[in-house]
Amino acid sequence: MTKKRVTTTLFIALVLLTLISFCFLGTTFARYTSGGKGAASVSVADWAIDFGVEGTEVSDVKTVSFGDLSPAKEAYTDTTRTHSSALTLLATITNTGDVDALITLTRGETTITKAVGAPSSASAPEYYDDDTLKALFALDLYVHTATLSAADEQYLWNGSETYNLPATNGTLYIYGVATWNTDDTDSASDKGAAADAKDTYAGKYVETVSWTLGYKAEQNSEKPV
Repeated sequence: MTKKRVTTTLFIALVLLTLISFCFLGTTFARYTSGGKGAASVSVADWAIDFGVEGTEVSDVKTVSFGDLSPAKEAYTDTTRTHSSALTLLATITNTGDVDALITLTRGETTITKAVGAPSSASAPEYYDDDTLKALFALDLYVHTATLSAADEQYLWNGSETYNLPATNGTLYIYGVATWNTDDTDSASDKGAAADAKDTYAGKYVETVSWTLGYKAEQNSEKPV
């Protein structure tokens, strides 16, 4: 019985020592673990859209001149007579950023500037209101990603078309052609005389016809990983 008890006691002591050893080993490993610290970062894709306008600055607005426009010289023949300016570069939009840009153009209303002394009342012997005069003039925009030398109809802006400018070096060239359309919608039997009278008034009292041009640029791609 004594021998058996000793054996049992020694066995228990051995188990206890083993468990205690594991505790010490665990503590030792914990004290000798190594560690460190690192960092990661990502840069933001550059967004850079530049709107360049040729011309001179007037009240923070760049003004581009087409030169002088006159009515057509042809005699009236029951059809609208037209006289157009040369194709003129109005502005460029350049994308130097890291992602594509979707460009939406906007064109403002026609503005008529009359000379001092122009008749201002319908009771005057000769008078046309601004809305009537605005109808004489039109501005067509021709837009392309390369320079144009002529008013190519395939690049005529339809009023709602948008354009994608690729990242890094995409450029949009915006040209304009201003046109004087001789009005032949008068109800008078001699529409030619009515059209001539309106053209004469415009030539005498209208100093400038103008439009504003603007754009909106929206991100249109993600930068490749």
